[in-house]
Amino acid sequence: MIFHARVKWFSLFILAIAGSGVLLTSANCQEPGRAKEEGKAMKEEVRKPAVAGSFYPGDSKTLSREVRDYLSKATKEEVAGEIIALVSPHAGYMYSGLVAAHAFRVVEGMKFDAVVVLAPSHRVPFQGASLYDGKGYETPLGVLPIEQELCQKLKGESEIIQTLPRAHAHEHSLEVQLPFLQ
Repeated sequence: MIFHARVKWFSLFILAIAGSGVLLTSANCQEPGRAKEEGKAMKEEVRKPAVAGSFYPGDSKTLSREVRDYLSKATKEEVAGEIIALVSPHAGYMYSGLVAAHAFRVVEGMKFDAVVVLAPSHRVPFQGASLYDGKGYETPLGVLPIEQELCQKLKGESEIIQTLPRAHAHEHSLEVQLPFLQ
């Protein structure tokens, strides 16, 4: 299994969940041939926020204050051993911000070499996983750079890992995790 064999590459996985099931960026159908041509179109771009102003505040001051407020209300649980993953909801902050803060509070202040966010695709069905390999992800708090070398290594490990920019264009599940990381 790719993730088991490569866990040493990563310091932290974030699993964005919905309801009671963990969903990775996958679905039951695939559109062959589109991954390569789409990957070229957005490779050098920064992914703009799709749900800022609706799922979470769209201006930096309000967003920063809200994330800090959620984190201050969350208790920091002591966890024995090394933390390599956490599970966080991906709904709008008014519904899940405090729950997400409890997850992120556990790793607050820790240093990580890389963070991998696994999240479901709500709008674009495909098989496997789609890696966004542009320059970064933007939120009202700034741009989080994407680890290009790591993206290429992962894509080289398996044919199920592909680049489908349209799967990321309007997707909220990964995006709502980022202000907590920032």
